[in-house]
Amino acid sequence: MSPYKILFHVNELERWPVALLNLVNLIKDIGKENLQAEVVANGPAVLFYAASPEFRGKLPATWSDEFLQKLLHDMQEIQQLGVPFLACANALKMNALEERSLHGFVTVVPAGITEIVKKQSEGYGYVKP
Repeated sequence: MSPYKILFHVNELERWPVALLNLVNLIKDIGKENLQAEVVANGPAVLFYAASPEFRGKLPATWSDEFLQKLLHDMQEIQQLGVPFLACANALKMNALEERSLHGFVTVVPAGITEIVKKQSEGYGYVKP
């Protein structure tokens, strides 16, 4: 069986918890060996990739430090399974973020929309939680 090819697109900060839960549940259900996935963030969602404390104030006020740490832990575990987390360079500029301020597991692509179109042309399913 060929692995399922899935692209997760997150462009709203508030959608990260659902996106990560969807991805964790998908991996649990079909197994990482049956999945080829990628997560692309653009728009304000790239703020979640910021490792710098000064950007925490831009995250939803309802996200406690404990909740935020759990989300980051889930993200790192997913990345260690081979799922890349990508950030749109245009969105980084729009949100006054520099690449060096991101968590080390994040890869920057020139344009999130281009990444989405490329992956769809390669047969990836599109998921927007």
